[in-house]
Amino acid sequence: MRTLLLGVAAFALALTIARTYFFFWWEDQRRIRALSTVYVQVHREPRGQYFFRRLFGNSLSQRAVYVHASSSSIDDDWLLRVAELEHVEVLSIWSPQVTDVGVAHLATMRNLQSLHLSGTQVTEAGLEKLRLAAPKLKLIRSERGLR
Repeated sequence: MRTLLLGVAAFALALTIARTYFFFWWEDQRRIRALSTVYVQVHREPRGQYFFRRLFGNSLSQRAVYVHASSSSIDDDWLLRVAELEHVEVLSIWSPQVTDVGVAHLATMRNLQSLHLSGTQVTEAGLEKLRLAAPKLKLIRSERGLR
């Protein structure tokens, strides 16, 4: 009976580690592939606990931290999908299809620190709403100036 309990506990621990470590990596990769229908550059860096990175290697802990997208087909719906990438710290976008509605989706990105916009239809009011909604966002650079 004791062996069975230890086996169940070890299995539960293994499932917890697999879920917290591998599921998020797989989900991040799936989201990045979904974005790559347009010209997108994604820079990845290792994230997560040092112990697990040493144990399993950095390749499974790679998270998208920098995304640069430049295409006239990028629109507000595309930004909604970008907002699902929770580890992104820097986002750079060029697209005439991006508006205040799309930029509002970025307020949910809790790790976003820097946003660079060019060639967009984003207004001053849209930038101000984003700045107020995303307190971690330190720099917003657009044709309208720095925020």
